[in-house]
Amino acid sequence: MVTAVLFDMDGLMFDTEVLHYHGWKMAGKRQGFELPHDLLMRVKGSAKNIGNAMLSEAVEGFNPEVAREEKTQYVLDYIDKNGVPVKPGLEKLLQFLNERKIKCAVASSTKEELVKKFLEMTNLTKYFDTLVCGDRVTHGKPAPDIFLEAARMVGEDPTNCIVLEDSINGIQAGHAAGCHVIMVPDQIPATDELRAMTDRVIGRLDDLIDIFDEI
Repeated sequence: MVTAVLFDMDGLMFDTEVLHYHGWKMAGKRQGFELPHDLLMRVKGSAKNIGNAMLSEAVEGFNPEVAREEKTQYVLDYIDKNGVPVKPGLEKLLQFLNERKIKCAVASSTKEELVKKFLEMTNLTKYFDTLVCGDRVTHGKPAPDIFLEAARMVGEDPTNCIVLEDSINGIQAGHAAGCHVIMVPDQIPATDELRAMTDRVIGRLDDLIDIFDEI
């Protein structure tokens, strides 16, 4: 029986992953590098230290820490000017879960201050019981810690939790935590490898409503 839903944020709740992607590309060019698409897809959703290590190893001479700051500023500048782009079906799903008294948590590799900012800007804070962010756990995605901590914070067993994810690292983390994993593809398609770690793949967030009782 599902008693809680654990949400990733970038690329899942908000259409911000594409902003991070363009921010990385811009920051790479400032250092004289063209960051490969497949590398950025592997970095997507990972913990900061893991992502930085992947970038440093793949691109000799690249400074990921400086680039990450520039990338984040690129995203914030866009958000401050244009608002937070909300994914289709998000609030409808949150309203459904609220009516069913299903606990909800955000479990994101993003810094807590940014998660809070985005939730406040979209008036969605009221739907979530807790937030567990990348700066709150020792081992970030693809390790299961962030989802295990989110389950603990809402007082539910991980096996009774649904994880909603769009990234490789997030899906691996949810699977390792023993949760039911639902993929909502964003920039990364649902490969056979990813499908093997998920219960379902859905096209948009509110598609979960129709299959919720089947999970």
